[in-house]
Amino acid sequence: IPAFVAVVIQAALRSAGDVRSPLYAGLIMIVVNVFLDWLLIFGFGPVPGLGVHGAAISTAISRIAGMFIMVWFLRRSVLAGSFRSLRPRLGWARRILNIGWPAALQNLMWSTASLAFVFILAQLGSQATAAQAALTVALRIEGLAFMPGVAFGMAATPLVGQNLGAGKPDRAAHSAWAAVGQAVIIMTVIGALFVIFPRPLALLFTKEAAVIPLIVSYLIINGVSEPFLAIGMVLRGALQGAGDTRFPMAITVLSLWVLRLP
Repeated sequence: IPAFVAVVIQAALRSAGDVRSPLYAGLIMIVVNVFLDWLLIFGFGPVPGLGVHGAAISTAISRIAGMFIMVWFLRRSVLAGSFRSLRPRLGWARRILNIGWPAALQNLMWSTASLAFVFILAQLGSQATAAQAALTVALRIEGLAFMPGVAFGMAATPLVGQNLGAGKPDRAAHSAWAAVGQAVIIMTVIGALFVIFPRPLALLFTKEAAVIPLIVSYLIINGVSEPFLAIGMVLRGALQGAGDTRFPMAITVLSLWVLRLP
């Protein structure tokens, strides 16, 4: 529940043009989580080492702390008056649900498709362990490329929403395509590094002879696809900013469940 509240406040602040407060709150949460992980997993002085249980406790504490930090930022923002509007309103609930359920279903389709993909790899018999390990490492490396796409998609959402709300659809379209262009440039450069230096990147994470060639092939193939991934990620955020969550959901189902998994 604290994590959910914090995420909603973060989205509200970004939509109001405040992208720094969620950043500061996230940094504080990370510092708290890392410190408590070290303290509660390994123990120190009178504090016993709790292992995995300590990791769970530290995550819960950091989420609760993050919620209170986000509430504090919200009370200092232009949305401070929202605390006077906590009474449930059926009309707004319907509007939010109408926009929210396709986005929720899209995320569900994404996560379940990822699980199904790992399950398919598990059917490779003696190669399954190496394939799953390679996928895990390769996705971590690829995160260097697609995390900027996530960021530009998050930027496109409030830019499009604010400009449409101001009655400036041309500016909304321009801001969306500007975000797409910047994301494509950054992700293309990083994707090129995947294609040119796949083996050195793989060796940073593992020395397993059976895993390295799989990571290399993944990086080369997906390095070529990074510009297209950038376009899809940012336009999805732009469409969500325009209130259209159904089309991105349909694209997710088509690309993952109809094409990728089969």
